[in-house]
Amino acid sequence: MKLFPIEPGGVVRIDDERSKNILASDIVPEHVKAIVRAMRDYDISWFFIPQIDQPIERRVLQACNGYIAVVSDDTDCAKGPEAFDQTTLRCLIENAAGVSVMSCDFMTDVYALFSSMSGMLRTGTTVIETRPEMEDTWLSYICSISQTVPIILCTSKHYKGAA
Repeated sequence: MKLFPIEPGGVVRIDDERSKNILASDIVPEHVKAIVRAMRDYDISWFFIPQIDQPIERRVLQACNGYIAVVSDDTDCAKGPEAFDQTTLRCLIENAAGVSVMSCDFMTDVYALFSSMSGMLRTGTTVIETRPEMEDTWLSYICSISQTVPIILCTSKHYKGAA
């Protein structure tokens, strides 16, 4: 049995029984548990977007009670925005209450914040998991689509002037 069955379009479905098993597991990462808690508590959707050109229809996103989209560009080779369906990325960024670019270890608090925010506000949030070499590319891409979406940057890089 798969822990996270993924349907066409990247939708992750988790029933009550599976949710209980995931939350009780010692092997499931805490950032994943944060998403599962929000799915359970707020009935949000979770979209997993791998490095393939697979679209998600806008109407599917709009039909959700809120969602978190996790764009997975952190495999052994980060490819940047070009590796993903452009219509889907544009929709995820334009409709997001917040976007995070995460080029470091998983930060559970960001996943918990975005998942809870999606549920409480009935909106969408997007976490882009990438590698440090693609961080600036993703930031430029997001800003080219929306100059108003809040961005949380989680990085291992040191920026001049940063605390």
